[in-house]
Amino acid sequence: MNKIYIKNNQITSNLNNDLKLTYENTFDILKIKIHVNKNTTLELLDIGDTSKLDIKIYIEKNITLNLIEGRRVNKSKIQNKYFLKENSILNIERLYQIKEAKQMDLIFLNEPKANVSINFTNISLGKGKYSLISYHNASLTNFDIKNRGVTLKKGSIEYHITGIVYNNMKKCVINQNNRILALNNEKNIIKPVLLIEEEDVIANHSAHIGSISDKEMFYFLSRGISIEQATNLILQGYIKNTNESLQKIIEWEVTDE
Repeated sequence: MNKIYIKNNQITSNLNNDLKLTYENTFDILKIKIHVNKNTTLELLDIGDTSKLDIKIYIEKNITLNLIEGRRVNKSKIQNKYFLKENSILNIERLYQIKEAKQMDLIFLNEPKANVSINFTNISLGKGKYSLISYHNASLTNFDIKNRGVTLKKGSIEYHITGIVYNNMKKCVINQNNRILALNNEKNIIKPVLLIEEEDVIANHSAHIGSISDKEMFYFLSRGISIEQATNLILQGYIKNTNESLQKIIEWEVTDE
């Protein structure tokens, strides 16, 4: 498996010929370019106090990239850009635990049958703002995202998810599914947006923000499980649904201070 490891904006890698990596540090920003020319899996782990990244990933025609992405950072500022050609596939699985985050994802589905799927589990301990725009620049393109956020301590989450389909870009599919489980009293925001100029498309979005119900908490307490223990059980349930490599970088026990 291809691996990229980033710690405090310093990068190390273990890669094969499936992809080409170039990078440079400019004004405290680590700029990374990845060109994918064969079907492959890439594991990208980002750990440390600070992360300032500008990442561009280019996926060639008929190529599939499975991207496994984990972050445990105190403060991060990230811009990702993905460029997909005809019949290319990008599958992203993410698990984040970040205290302060600002992230923008720009996805360019530039040729027919380009396909992107994102599963994002996010444990927020501070303010996190995540923006994403998918540009459907060709017909028969597909985009699917599932955001699952959990807020703890002083954590809050903003999801701004936008899908754009231009006129004559026919038979595109967009699915946006956003959920935030608030285990504190901070304010959370979900803004799903669909900007559709073409009629021959399928486009859906959903947004849900909730907390543990009184009935659920009563169930835990009636079985001798404290509120703190219940919180950690729920958290572990979210984490266990992700890739094992991602689970290893997350601090499982997260309790109120």
